[in-house]
Amino acid sequence: MSTKKGPAPPPAPKPRRWQRKLVLFVVLPLAGFLAFFKWVVAPLVVRQGIMVAVAARIRGRLEIRHASVGFREVELRGVTLFDATGRVAGTADAVVLRTDRFPVGFGTPGIESIRLVHPDIVMTLEPDGELDLQRVLAAPPSPQAPAVQGNPSANPAPPPPLSPLLPEKIAVENGTLRLVTPMVSPTFSGLDATLHVEPRRFTLENAAASTLGGRASLSGWLGRGPEEGWKLDVNVAEANVLDLVQGTRLEGYHLAGRLDGYLTLTRGSTGAAVGAGWLDARDGRLLDLPVILSVFNVLHANDPGESFVKTCRTDFRVLEDRIHVERWYVITDGFSLFGDGDILFDGQRLDLDFVPRLSSEPPEGYDTLADAEQPVADFIRKNALLSVEVKGTWMSPEAETTPLRVITKPLKDFFGLLRGKGSR
Repeated sequence: MSTKKGPAPPPAPKPRRWQRKLVLFVVLPLAGFLAFFKWVVAPLVVRQGIMVAVAARIRGRLEIRHASVGFREVELRGVTLFDATGRVAGTADAVVLRTDRFPVGFGTPGIESIRLVHPDIVMTLEPDGELDLQRVLAAPPSPQAPAVQGNPSANPAPPPPLSPLLPEKIAVENGTLRLVTPMVSPTFSGLDATLHVEPRRFTLENAAASTLGGRASLSGWLGRGPEEGWKLDVNVAEANVLDLVQGTRLEGYHLAGRLDGYLTLTRGSTGAAVGAGWLDARDGRLLDLPVILSVFNVLHANDPGESFVKTCRTDFRVLEDRIHVERWYVITDGFSLFGDGDILFDGQRLDLDFVPRLSSEPPEGYDTLADAEQPVADFIRKNALLSVEVKGTWMSPEAETTPLRVITKPLKDFFGLLRGKGSR
């Protein structure tokens, strides 16, 4: 039996000589050149270019240990910022720059955003309201600008006292932000945020963090020079009052509860920072606060230390020389306080007025203290017919009782009529 074999398969085509030469002399060298350019040349060019450009634009210098280049991203590692005197103004394990184009060979790229990895920065608020870091980031003075001759005999007025809500220092370390103020020093941990780069400022938008046992978000911007100003927005939810007073002069007081709040501060090119905010505490022990306790003492009420507060709400505005309390009420079971007034920055002196109310509900339509005194029938039925003025300081308040305006004003009008002042 014979078997027939099919035709033999054709031999595999050999690569053409020109293809081998193309791979050997063009493709491989080009790939090697691109790799060498990306991993060696581009990082050196970018690293040196950034340090030179920064030194020409700020009043300090930047040191970078290493740089790596992506398509639209530059990662700088081992970054240190120095001021003009050589003092370290900040460090970061890495700084990631997002650019609008490939950073090498196509002109100077624009920077869209900056992300700091494990930064270590301390910003100090100067007496004039400027942050020292802004002075480092400011453009150097022009050598052609003539020096401004001041009057040596003139004594400049001292800067006004700073708000107790303003951060004396802003410290960032390993993803943790700490705001040091004369009253409290909250810490925001787990912070992972990106700075958006704009022509005249660095902007932070809704950076999430944990603080005081609750949640927080931070927004704001920092101008590239002192004349550009700055802004800070802080929103806090479900914070612990006990954590808030840790490390402050209120630490030894019997305080507890949950706290929500919001604060916005803005400083323009000149002047002090101004803003507004509110605090809303609930279901806790807050009556041991010196200001509130002084009101209870002057009313000869029982010690409120163990009493629970249903709601404590404060709405305020931060002015150049004071905190103006537009509305402040404390509601407990069966007893409430409603107040307004001012807390002056100079010595933290108080100028507050409170109305005690023998009810756990606010008057109808209550918006300000004047509204709390109306209508007269409701007020006489549910209130103690007196108000409490609180002077002194935040930690050493001095309270005294006075008749309510709703009673004294008709009497003043009556006696004025007798004296002939109201005859017209």
